[in-house]
Amino acid sequence: MSSKDLDFRLEIRRMNFDEIEQAAKIFSSVDLNDSMSTLETYYESDPNSFTVALDKDSDKVIGSCASPLTTHQTHFLGLYVVEPRYQGLGIGVQMFQRCLNIVGERNCGLNAVPSKLKIYRERAGFELMEGRAMVIVEGHPNDLSILKGSEHLDSRYRCVRFQDLDHSEDLFRKIIEFDKTVHLDDRTKLLRSMLIRPDTITMTVIDTLDDSKPVVGYGSIHIDIINRLMLGPLYAQTDQIAETLMCELFRAKRIDCGRNQQVAYFTMDNSIGSLRMAKDVLGLKEMARCEKVYTKYIPPFNYNYLYCCHSPDFSC
Repeated sequence: MSSKDLDFRLEIRRMNFDEIEQAAKIFSSVDLNDSMSTLETYYESDPNSFTVALDKDSDKVIGSCASPLTTHQTHFLGLYVVEPRYQGLGIGVQMFQRCLNIVGERNCGLNAVPSKLKIYRERAGFELMEGRAMVIVEGHPNDLSILKGSEHLDSRYRCVRFQDLDHSEDLFRKIIEFDKTVHLDDRTKLLRSMLIRPDTITMTVIDTLDDSKPVVGYGSIHIDIINRLMLGPLYAQTDQIAETLMCELFRAKRIDCGRNQQVAYFTMDNSIGSLRMAKDVLGLKEMARCEKVYTKYIPPFNYNYLYCCHSPDFSC
């Protein structure tokens, strides 16, 4: 169906910053969620790659799609949704195509829900399967006190909360250096935007026995659009360091949250330590698995350090 056949005026264009929340709410209405701080961070890194569909008659957002440039010259497509009553009109296809036009000849990836995997691979050009899937886990944790915090950490390590760039520039540089060992690329611009957000709490673990006192793990926690605690990213050299970071992030954020707070995070099917903590320790439930697929090549990534993905939409 073409735009001229619709019974309302449709506009598809670049998304404005103040439209991110409307898009996130539609995303949430179909049981897909991300935190506002994460979406805003990726928007600021590549605003032109964010697309919005509007019903001009009612002047409201009715859909979105985004394909920000991430690492290794690879775009990642997500936040793809159309409000249910506007589905079946070809709006999603138009937004999807705008995003692919922005990608151009560069590589692009996405996390494919099982029902759409065949379509993405056979019709949209996402032919390469990485052989790994993002795992969505969520629920009400059994008892957060079960997690072992910094008091159980080996004495060589110290858990440090990132405060702000004015007082933590040295720590910020160390976070960047550790992040490079995970993504095998430089994400300085993206992380600088993430770490300055007032609704994001970031904890690090430092190796005090190393002369340079490097970061050996870091993690952040946010509140998503439906008020769940959302972990990510969380990268660490060992399961013990990851569990400490998870525990300290929950402790820090629960100052602002009630006891019945729901938790969600996104990990990978090859992250055994993270799945153990999610299911066996916290008692969260696995909700779905989404295959990672690409158009041209599979970008390198160090999965040995991954416990929680940075974003369910745009990145490990």
